[in-house]
Amino acid sequence: MEVNTRKTKFLCLNTSHALGTTPNGIKVQGLKIDEVDEFSYLGAPVTREVSLDAKINHGMGKASSAFFRLKQRVFQNRELRTRKEW
Repeated sequence: MEVNTRKTKFLCLNTSHALGTTPNGIKVQGLKIDEVDEFSYLGAPVTREVSLDAKINHGMGKASSAFFRLKQRVFQNRELRTRKEW
């Protein structure tokens, strides 16, 4: 397997150390791999604290944005009529 060391990053989960203080870091073929504080996995943020707060906030932001677009296009559209057939 070939690893692209420019694109590869790592995240230590549930640790008390600060970013950049991982003992010895991680090296692949002698090249140091960069450490990150968070990344996105399947569209959801993963953080060092392994908390659901970031995921919930991300989901709420997406829902709020979708509702705002719906509000502009549907709820506040004066030209949109409902058809009533009784």
